Amino acid sequence: MANQQIITGFDGSEPSRAAARWAAREAVRRGLPLQVLQAWPWGPSRPLGTGQAERWGREQLATEADALRALWPA
Repeated sequence: MANQQIITGFDGSEPSRAAARWAAREAVRRGLPLQVLQAWPWGPSRPLGTGQAERWGREQLATEADALRALWPA
């Protein structure tokens, strides 16, 4: 089937990190690309409109992507 891929969500939490690692293993096992979709929790410590939440989310995603690449370079 064309255009198959493994997709997982990521929000920076430990459960989402575990899900991303499971998805990465599956992607390698199946020879499929991995797509990580990001969502992050909003709250008083990361108010909308300041860019703080977006920066935090990008940093979390970049850190996780680096970790996944280190564990599964393929």
